[in-house]
Amino acid sequence: MITIDRVLRAKRESKHIEFKQCFDITAAADWCEVIKDIAAIANSGGGAIVFGADSKGLPVGVNVSAIAGLDSAHLTDKLHSYTGCHFAAFELAVVKKGKRSVAILRLGAASVPLIFTKPGTYAIDEKKQKTHSALVLFIIVMEPKANRLQRRIWRMCSSDASLKSASSGSEASGK
Repeated sequence: MITIDRVLRAKRESKHIEFKQCFDITAAADWCEVIKDIAAIANSGGGAIVFGADSKGLPVGVNVSAIAGLDSAHLTDKLHSYTGCHFAAFELAVVKKGKRSVAILRLGAASVPLIFTKPGTYAIDEKKQKTHSALVLFIIVMEPKANRLQRRIWRMCSSDASLKSASSGSEASGK
């Protein structure tokens, strides 16, 4: 698992490190974003999400106590509700970076790819909803060393036109 020291030294995001300025644990939209990021990082070999940091890794001074108080079983249940997997290879810690606190969710590698089994849908307002897509996860699954099950999942999902166009765009950009 990535070290806290390495996470604190990071000055930019990568496939292993993600910075989030805030995370409202009561907001469905925020949970969808975080679960998408957890799955992508775990599927990429592990890493960390830093809560309370800007895009350069600098602390923004938000209160991270609500995040720090998250029960690990609650996080595992949230992940399970979207992926069907009981992923628990994570540790949550609050540390000081300079004079401000940040919460760091360190993630191990997923032993089985975390693939969404249902979309993340949440209300934007009283009349509209937004569905969060997890296309990046299907792209990761299709790397050259994908096993038979992963390729089969891709074929099942590739009948969706939005998945086809998303994967075509990613392949063209070299991602």
